[in-house]
Order: sequence, then structure tokens, then C-alpha cells
Amino acid sequence: MELLRKEFTWVLLVLTLGVPGVRASLSALPPHGLVVRLWQEGRIVLVSVAYESGTPVAGAQVTATGPAGQEPYLVGVTDPAGLFAFVPDQPGVWRVVADDGRGHRRETTLDVQPPDLPSTASTPQAPAGEDSLLWPLVTGLALILALAGFAYGVSARRQVT
Repeated sequence: MELLRKEFTWVLLVLTLGVPGVRASLSALPPHGLVVRLWQEGRIVLVSVAYESGTPVAGAQVTATGPAGQEPYLVGVTDPAGLFAFVPDQPGVWRVVADDGRGHRRETTLDVQPPDLPSTASTPQAPAGEDSLLWPLVTGLALILALAGFAYGVSARRQVT
């Protein structure tokens, strides 16, 4: 019974101290997945780059490629509000790639219309292979289990000696 009480105390201590620590460490990680929105206002194409959390991505590299080319038409970076704008030289489907430089990259397209026709905005897609809630949950659970295992090992070793 005494052994069970000690192990329970260790597990309670790990959960009490570990969960806030895990949460703090996970909140320090960069948000996962980019959301890139494109729209046309007159002749100007506007690009908005943000993380899934809604935080704008300042300084993200934006590459715009026209409908006829394999070479980029324009390469630039977003402003502090996560915005970038350019004037395309021809109508058609333009490909825009946004890269935050930290491993997050999103490609999307916009069918650029002549200024007198309405524009068609692209629909942001979920990041391929990334699930924003699953990763922190699995990581947090793994850390809690690892700390509980460590605490159990320490308590078992103390009883042997």
C-alpha cells in the first residue's frame, strides 16, 4: 500500500508539474500550416499569408508564376501584416507559393481576370499531412508518459537500495 501511495504521489507530481510545462513548450513552437488567400482588386493581385491560428506571417517569401511560364514572374516578401501585392502582366491561372522559411510552404492558384471581369479567388486548403490538433496532443501524451515512466523507475530504484 505504501508503494502504491509513493507511485501515485510521483504520478501526481509529474502531471501537476509536467502538463503546464508541456503546454508552455508547445505554445512556444511555431503554429503549423499556412493559410494563403489570393484575391484580385482591379489589376492588382493581393496575397495574404497567415498561420492556421490566424497570426500573419511577416517576411514570408512569395513567388508568383504566370500562366505561360515555368520561371517565376516575381519573388518578394510579405509585410508585417502578412500581405503582398503584385500586378500580373496577363490574365490566366497564376500560381503563388508562400514559404515562411521555417518549413511551412503553401501553393495555391488564382484565375486572374482582365480588370473589367469579376475575379475568382482560390479556396485555402488544409495543409497536406499536417493535423494541427493531433500533433500537440500526441506529443503531450508522449511526454507525460515518459515522465511518469521516469518517475516510476526512480521510485523503483530507491526501493531496491
